Amino acid sequence: MSIANAKAFFDKVDQDPALQQKLQQTQSAILDVAKGAGYQFTADDLRQHLKDRFGVAAPAAPQKPYTLA
Repeated sequence: MSIANAKAFFDKVDQDPALQQKLQQTQSAILDVAKGAGYQFTADDLRQHLKDRFGVAAPAAPQKPYTLA
């Protein structure tokens, strides 16, 4: 795996509405699973946690529909 591949993937996502939709569904699935386990938080809370935990600067919603990380 390479960082270049990760970048290429997100460059593709920027141009591909179908990939954007799949990633948005993933975010919704994470929130649904968490809620089912008794943990309720927003997409913004999720992004902040990922930033804090992994040091990933996530864009704020709704800049792009796939803004998870």
